[in-house]
Amino acid sequence: MSPAEVTEALDRLTERSSRGRYATRTTWPRRAGPMTWSINGDRFGGWEFQRTFDGYFG
Repeated sequence: MSPAEVTEALDRLTERSSRGRYATRTTWPRRAGPMTWSINGDRFGGWEFQRTFDGYFG
């Protein structure tokens, strides 16, 4: 998934925003953060995951 798609899904889960293709019945406003399977994958990907979500959860 692209960072934009993950951000869209997080917005939907926490705010129940009306945009995009993801639908939820409720929200979870007390988000802790997304989980990555491998920090090494992010390292070799230029830290894209970290850069994208540091601002989101900052």
